[in-house]
Amino acid sequence: MSDKTSQLPAHRAQSDQAEAEAIENPAQALGLVNEQNRRVSSMLASGSQRICLVWGLVWMVAYLTLAVSSLLNHAVPSLWAFLLYGLAIMVGVVLSIVLGVRTGSGFRGESNIRGTAFGWSWILAFIFGMSMCTVMVTHFGLQDWQISMLYNSVAVLIVGIQYMAGSSLGSFDLPMFLCVVFMLLLCVVTLFLAGTVGYLVMALLGGGCFLALALLTYRANRVRGVRGDEHVV
Repeated sequence: MSDKTSQLPAHRAQSDQAEAEAIENPAQALGLVNEQNRRVSSMLASGSQRICLVWGLVWMVAYLTLAVSSLLNHAVPSLWAFLLYGLAIMVGVVLSIVLGVRTGSGFRGESNIRGTAFGWSWILAFIFGMSMCTVMVTHFGLQDWQISMLYNSVAVLIVGIQYMAGSSLGSFDLPMFLCVVFMLLLCVVTLFLAGTVGYLVMALLGGGCFLALALLTYRANRVRGVRGDEHVV
């Protein structure tokens, strides 16, 4: 076992001892609570920032692929384009699971369970959502353009609902919630646009919205960290 691993129990014991001593002093106890709150907020913000960055890139790659393919194939994306679209979405799902589980591992008790459950809810939502789409396609004999609209709309709906749930983990994340509402409205609007134009709108505005939110979260997290350091000093 490495030296870092062997030092974990001693470090945790020192941390518990410091907390016990702080309880006897109200000022130290308040400072300890504020420091813990700052660390939790920073951890949640970092997880939110990474997930927004992942889905911003996934959204751009996936929908730009459909847009280019539909432009070259008379407004109907080819099979390989849909396969790449599905692969990009699955990469986003897997990374969301990993990030959700890693974020939850930084907490104890119920917070840990909530973070882990949120991570695994991504794969469960997509399994059941895509299975529902497959049943509808085979049962109703939908045409190609209808199949495209169905899978695309359900995928956006799942991501939107997951983000709405994620914005409520820990402290409420209003910017993320508003970004998701904008993306869902964008999905409804693109249903009335031509295939290529709709895919471009989703890639640039939908993906751009996530990337902008990731940047805002990163800057807010840095400001919070600077203020925390000034407070400690």
